[in-house]
Amino acid sequence: MVSKKLIPLFLVIVLSLLALIIWIFLNQATKSYQERGEVYINDELIEVEVVKSPVDIYRGLSNRPDICENCGMLFIFSDLQEREFVMRKMMFPLDIIFISDNEIVKIYENLEPEGVSPKNLYKSEFLIDKVLELNAGQVKKMDIKIGDKIILKLDE
Repeated sequence: MVSKKLIPLFLVIVLSLLALIIWIFLNQATKSYQERGEVYINDELIEVEVVKSPVDIYRGLSNRPDICENCGMLFIFSDLQEREFVMRKMMFPLDIIFISDNEIVKIYENLEPEGVSPKNLYKSEFLIDKVLELNAGQVKKMDIKIGDKIILKLDE
């Protein structure tokens, strides 16, 4: 008799937990990163979301509808290595800038989204420790070139 009264309560709890899990999953897919900073290139300010963890680096800007015009995502790595990026699950085109010790060493412009199975690999071809992703066209608009230096200011 008591167990029949608990079944609806149990179902409500299970469904609530399921809804919470789905909400967390969907929220993580489009999350805005907490660490922020500023990158200056040629005296131009770019507001950046900073990512450092392997999970956040893998996710990057995937599944996001856009970023503001003068915004970007800065990937910071703990070591210098050659690296590859793809346009997996992107919803808008990007410029990708590879950076070694705060100097731009490689630039890819106007890269189109490729869905869940990207075919193009964008290789640094140099040992790098940072990657900056911007809206497509920003490299040209800001006259960013190989050899330009970046100044990085992270929020504390």
